[in-house]
Amino acid sequence: MEDFKLKQKELIPANAVLIEPLKETDWRIGGDSKLVYEVINETANWFEYEPTNERQNRGMETMICTNEAGNNSWEVQLIYMIEHNLLSPKALNFLNGDNIAKISYLDENNKPNFSDKWIAILSGTSPSGNWLYKTPEKAHEFGLIPESMLPFGNPKTWNDFFNKEQITQEMYDLGEEFKEIFEIEYEAFVTSGKTKAQTMEEVDKHLKQAPLIVAIPICPGYKDDDIIQACSKTPIHAVLLINRLEEYRNIIDSYEPFIKQLAIDYNIPYLLKSIIFEKDKLNKNYMLVKTEQGPNIYLVVGNKKTMIIDMPTYEVFKQDFKIISEEEMNSYEDGGTLIWADRIIK
Repeated sequence: MEDFKLKQKELIPANAVLIEPLKETDWRIGGDSKLVYEVINETANWFEYEPTNERQNRGMETMICTNEAGNNSWEVQLIYMIEHNLLSPKALNFLNGDNIAKISYLDENNKPNFSDKWIAILSGTSPSGNWLYKTPEKAHEFGLIPESMLPFGNPKTWNDFFNKEQITQEMYDLGEEFKEIFEIEYEAFVTSGKTKAQTMEEVDKHLKQAPLIVAIPICPGYKDDDIIQACSKTPIHAVLLINRLEEYRNIIDSYEPFIKQLAIDYNIPYLLKSIIFEKDKLNKNYMLVKTEQGPNIYLVVGNKKTMIIDMPTYEVFKQDFKIISEEEMNSYEDGGTLIWADRIIK
C-alpha cells in the first residue's frame, strides 16, 4: 500500500463522507428492516450522556469522521443504559474488564470508549473518507474493542494509523466476545420525496430510540460557538445528532467545539440510526404471538405488533410463539411486516 503523509491540521472538517443512493437490499426506516422501533429515551434528548471528546485530527487529518460518529452513538447509548440501570450484571462486568483480554471498556472518565482506529481500519476508511453505513456494518461483523487496546496514537503517515498489522488476534477474539454480549444493527432514513416537516417528524420519533448518525455540509461559522446557520453546500462531514430543541439542534462532533448548535433548518439529507443492545435483554423485551384462528405469527414489542412473513426470521428469534385471543391481538398497534430471510445488513 502506498504511504503518504497525513494532511496537516485544519480548522474545519475535511471532505470525508462518501455518498451513494440506498439500494433495494438496504435496510431502511419505513421499509424492510430487522430493527423494531422502541422508545428508549422519551425526551429524545441525549445531551447529558456525552461521551469522552476525541478529535479525529490531532495535528494530522485521518478522515475518520464516519467512524467517530458511529462510536459516539454507541458510547452515548451505553452511557444512558448504565445510568438508567438497563444493563445486566454480566454486561456491566464485561465492560469493566471481566473479559478474555482483562481490559476495561471504560476510560479515565469512567465512560465507555471504543477504539476509533479499530473500526476505521476494519471499515476501510480511505484518504477519500467512508460511507456512513460501513462503520456499523463492520461493528456488527467484528464487534468493538476499547480505545485503550488500540489507541489513536501519534500518526504522521497513512500507514502509521491504518496499518492492519496493528490488529492482533487478541483484538479479534475480544471483538467476538463483545458480539456474544452485545449486538449492533442499523437502518437508513429515506428523505427523498418527503417534506421538511415530514422528515423532522420522523427524526423526532427516532431520536427517542437512539441518537442519529448524519452527514452534513460545513456552513460558514462552523467552528464558532454560536448557532450555525444553514447553507446550500454539499454534505461532507459525519457527526452525531443528539436532539432537536426549539431554537436549534445539538450535534457531537470530532472537531472542537465538540458540542455544536445547528440551526433548525440546517440541511441534513443523509441520516442513519444504529442501535446497540444487549442480546440477553432483547429476549426479555419481545414475544412472538398468534391467535388460534389466524395463521400469522407476530413479533410484539411494547404495544406494537409486526407480522413475520418468512421462516428464517421466525427461526432467528429462537422462541416459541404464544397463543393469544383475537381481542388481545387487536389491542396491539399494527407495525407492518418484518422480513429478514438471511439478507446481508447494509
